[in-house]
Amino acid sequence: MQIILSASACLSLKLQGNLKMNVKITKAISEEDISACMSIRRKVFIEGQNIPEEIEMDKYDAESDHYILKIDSAPVGAARVRYLGDESKIQRVAILDEYQGKGLGRKLMQYIIEDIIKKNVAKSMILSSQVHAIPFYESLGFIVSSEEYMEAGIKHKDMCKNVQN
Repeated sequence: MQIILSASACLSLKLQGNLKMNVKITKAISEEDISACMSIRRKVFIEGQNIPEEIEMDKYDAESDHYILKIDSAPVGAARVRYLGDESKIQRVAILDEYQGKGLGRKLMQYIIEDIIKKNVAKSMILSSQVHAIPFYESLGFIVSSEEYMEAGIKHKDMCKNVQN
């Protein structure tokens, strides 16, 4: 598999054989895209990890920037970012199960990190990582910044990364 990222955040994925998928990452602005983000989160977190809906779908969605990853115009990934003073909090990073392991989560995170840097309003990026995902976030430059704790019945640790312009 080969992944190519262009300046427009469009990706070209070549899988085994000649199968090629077009991938696009953007901010979710339209009601349709926001709804698609919520649907992805519902499948990944509420249905897939049994996280209670009242925890997953919270009051912070209205004040967050949402991001969507589409393959051939079909939504398959989502995330949100909240700005808290001089920190940007990356949350709800989700890729549908059948698309995991293809580098899409990494490309989504790289896009979000670049967008946070371009905004130039945050000094650091923070997130709450499920323990199993810590190596993924470490590979993106995040470092563990807390002891382990339980959130929604799942082990987590806080992580952070300085914003570098």
